[in-house]
Amino acid sequence: MSRLYWPAPGQLGFREGEAPPLLATKGVEELVFVNRPWPVRGLRLPTALFSCPSLRRLWLGAWMLPDTATLPRGSALPNLQELVLACVGMEDRDLDFVLAASPVLETLTIELRARLASHSLRCAHLCFSCLEEVAAVDTPILERLVIQRCWTGCRIGRKLGARVKIGNAPKLSTLGYLEPGVHVLEIGNTVIKPGTKVSPNTTVPSVRMLALQLHFKVRNEVKMLPSFLRCFPNVETLCVQSEVTHEPSGNLNSKFWKETGPIESVQSHLKTVVVREFQGEQSELDFLMYIAENARELKDLVLILKLGRYAAPEEVCHKLKALESANWASGGSKLRYLMSRLKDGEFAWCLKSGSNLSYGDPFILGLDWWGGY
Repeated sequence: MSRLYWPAPGQLGFREGEAPPLLATKGVEELVFVNRPWPVRGLRLPTALFSCPSLRRLWLGAWMLPDTATLPRGSALPNLQELVLACVGMEDRDLDFVLAASPVLETLTIELRARLASHSLRCAHLCFSCLEEVAAVDTPILERLVIQRCWTGCRIGRKLGARVKIGNAPKLSTLGYLEPGVHVLEIGNTVIKPGTKVSPNTTVPSVRMLALQLHFKVRNEVKMLPSFLRCFPNVETLCVQSEVTHEPSGNLNSKFWKETGPIESVQSHLKTVVVREFQGEQSELDFLMYIAENARELKDLVLILKLGRYAAPEEVCHKLKALESANWASGGSKLRYLMSRLKDGEFAWCLKSGSNLSYGDPFILGLDWWGGY
């Protein structure tokens, strides 16, 4: 037996602490184990699950982990390569134990406060969660960190961002979605703020693909954008998800981007920029004009539009014509247009694209997701 889907423990007749039948004896390699109806109060994940050496892929949903301090010595998942934890309750020490007990773990998808310390982890995907902190503390071969729709909560309708800390992650090449002005970005021991000076202690030079998510009509978010970009001086691909702003806080002065000064990644390395759910706002155009006039290596600037969204389409077209005729640092306009297939409120998201390292498009920039030019 190589694969098993196991729902509703209350219907299967095993007691707390017992392993689900067949796991250890039948060599199960893939297990989806979901606690339904959710939750079965007081029921913890069977401790013997941590003594199933054959497991390679494990998906757990709506469980409380056992107290890992009480597990038998030698408990381990020596062949586990992929782990998904959805609505799983645990202490920090429990996550540390799971990572330590999984020496070949490559992919982790998780919903909780996450402090990552693993010498085998290559990909971490955290999605649709309430998080206080995401910290890549000691992850020497981590290549991809994807954070999607993760906040600590809301205050008077405003989302509060998690703290994203990047420590020892020398191979981190793909990172997103960071939310300037919402997420608190900390590199090493430095919290990034508007005007933070660039230094080796405030940059992550390994990142080549960066995804950001922000409201261009929220002043504090746009104000943080240059500081976030300066933290990743070698970015070649930039994805910006433009969010609908229900409570605008005012645009920055039109001179903001002209006075921003040089950004290393924009001037020297940026090749592809994709702006999703383009709103047609002047603040978006100001940012794009900065990219056009400063990105010497730019090959593509793609705007993904949505039919029927624009209250004044003639005005938007006029603004885009001004962008096309700008003094492009790359030698000529690189502007392209695609049409979004998403409905209002939908978000381009795919668990597989973010979690599978063999898939080179974790932020769904590919043309197969969008309409024609």
